[in-house]
Amino acid sequence: MEFVTLPMHVWLDTDFFSADWTIVLNSQKAFRVNRKVLARYSRYFYKLFASAIRAAQPAMTAVTYSDPLEFRNLMAYLHYIDEHRDSERVPTETDAADDRMNEQFLGNLMQDADLLKRRLSLAKHFEIPFLIDAIVSTAIKKLSPYNCWMVMTTAVDPECTCKLLYDFAKDFILEHFVAATEQPQFVKLCSGEQLCELIDSKYLNVPAEIVIFDVICRWIETEQLDRSKYFCDLVRRMRHFMITDAQLQEMSAHHLAKAAEWESILSTYFGKDRTADSRERQRSRLPRQAAFLCCGSVPYNFVSREQIVQVFNPILSEMVVHSNFSPATNFRTIEAVCLHLDNLVYVIGGVTCKDEDCFKTSREVHIFDLRLRIWRPGTPLSNSRTQACGCVCDGLIYVMGGTKEFSKFFKFRCSSLGIVEQYNPATGLWRPRQNMLVTRVGASAASLNGMVYVCMGAWHSSMERYDCQNDQWTLLTATLPVELVGFALVAFDNCLYAIGGGKHRKSIGTKEVYCYNAEEQSWSKTAPLLGKRMYHSATVLNDYIYPRILDFV
Repeated sequence: MEFVTLPMHVWLDTDFFSADWTIVLNSQKAFRVNRKVLARYSRYFYKLFASAIRAAQPAMTAVTYSDPLEFRNLMAYLHYIDEHRDSERVPTETDAADDRMNEQFLGNLMQDADLLKRRLSLAKHFEIPFLIDAIVSTAIKKLSPYNCWMVMTTAVDPECTCKLLYDFAKDFILEHFVAATEQPQFVKLCSGEQLCELIDSKYLNVPAEIVIFDVICRWIETEQLDRSKYFCDLVRRMRHFMITDAQLQEMSAHHLAKAAEWESILSTYFGKDRTADSRERQRSRLPRQAAFLCCGSVPYNFVSREQIVQVFNPILSEMVVHSNFSPATNFRTIEAVCLHLDNLVYVIGGVTCKDEDCFKTSREVHIFDLRLRIWRPGTPLSNSRTQACGCVCDGLIYVMGGTKEFSKFFKFRCSSLGIVEQYNPATGLWRPRQNMLVTRVGASAASLNGMVYVCMGAWHSSMERYDCQNDQWTLLTATLPVELVGFALVAFDNCLYAIGGGKHRKSIGTKEVYCYNAEEQSWSKTAPLLGKRMYHSATVLNDYIYPRILDFV
């Protein structure tokens, strides 16, 4: 039997490692390991050691695994990771060394399908949840059109099945379908069944339905294997009502359309009324959109602070509440600015709530990564403030006004601010911009035609416009006939809509909706809400405006 010594360079403090158990691999190689380390991370070894201890067996256990080299790498990695759990024992250079070790064990997964398969098999066989999470997290961060097919096909391999990784890779392909299908791996790795599943999806992101026909033809033509048998089945799954007559003529002229079944497809699916589709395929391919409602407080119970995130799905017209799992927050904030930019949700400033008597205005920024599904801290504001307003314009975030003080009963006797800060996600930095002409608290903002509009506030009926290019504010002559606070402002179809809010210094909301026409530079009353709203949010999804009550967001 050969005794294997784990590479000692992986430990910075060799005295910390204490081998107290022997693992015999495949009856050939013996590894000296630390029992507690393996039991801590691996359910497999936890059960193995527990059984041996109960049976009063010697400190030696036999293990069978097909890849001795991978087993050796795993033993070194687990012991290394465990040593660095205790921050008091780790030298200052540990973080850099830890990054190197993680890069060595996980860094090349996305370039080597066999390595990804081996690592997943290793983690699943020895039941190591944290390692599976680390592999999935690493893969998600490095997903690209080039490697997404490799990841998706590896994730469904019977030896290393990982549904979570498969779902992430599939979602990435649906979102970047055109770019992903231009890669050599698409032709090599995508099966007919997988392509059928993708084309069926209502979340498939394509500029036009005819693009799918081009993808089908390229997939069939550039592979030596006979894939022509899939042609008719794939074409049947397209959204036929979205194909124009001119595009249909192009499809019929393609040499693959000379198949015997093509005439049947034409008469069945491309008939005059084109009603032969299933109900699912009669729907348009929907944008991948959702509305996030973050934090806030329960209506009529101000001291309650919510960590929940509500996600509205416009496809199903339903609200899903996340109170314990991602994207639920680990912070409690009210009166914050909540914005979306480049697959990131930003919660900016507001009031942090630790208990019923501890409220503090905040400059903190919390960012939710929609792709990784994690919250992380962002660069804080230069000034703490609450009841500010904000919007996104030309890829930059603007936060305006608010107050540094906090009024529990919303009397608006606190001083208002006119300061403006701009955030550049490329640099991760805030910088001051020209102050507003009027100080405002409880106002609302929206961007329209490359300009930032800030409206009303306590207690103003005025509005002003910001020129982002010239860093200049202009006070507009158009004013609302009422003073509003706690209302929602959204831009839609070259207009601004001021929805609900409290007026005339009253603490109750209103159903009124006002529309600002940017060309005519005037306000007019439009269709009212069905119910009164105040301190709510609103957003535009799929050409509809959705107001949602969520007090004090």
